[in-house]
Amino acid sequence: MKKIVDSVFGELKYELGWRKIYNINIFGCNNDVILIVDGEENREIMEEQREIFLEFDKNKKKFLNIAEENLFKYYVNNLDEIRDYIDKSEWDDLAPQITNRNQLSRILTPCEVIIPNFMEEGSVVFAIAFNNTWQEEHTLVIKFENDSIEIGSEDIIL
Repeated sequence: MKKIVDSVFGELKYELGWRKIYNINIFGCNNDVILIVDGEENREIMEEQREIFLEFDKNKKKFLNIAEENLFKYYVNNLDEIRDYIDKSEWDDLAPQITNRNQLSRILTPCEVIIPNFMEEGSVVFAIAFNNTWQEEHTLVIKFENDSIEIGSEDIIL
């Protein structure tokens, strides 16, 4: 496994992208996630990726607050559809009614912060992926792209 030390990201290991452990605080909990800097083993990390990460890291609290707010709205507004994936007897455990953002920690666990290597010049794109209780085989992703936010499956960041 190839390793590098980047001036911004520090030590990274290559495993289908450059990776390292990174800490975020979301839903009132500290979580170690995998920071993924998308790219090829034989290519340099793009300067734009460094800039995007520095912007995210500098304003992490703001971005995570926006993520919490939007994920809470998404979950509450889509709860009926989410429950379509699970047996009614498991609704309270896997897709419960919630009344505040911190309760999302019962059903969403952050697993990755992704800095993609595809972006238009001058755009800021990153995403946070979450394991969820209702579809264990798929992650729920919130993608930040400039001033817009999209929530969906991992397909939105590929």
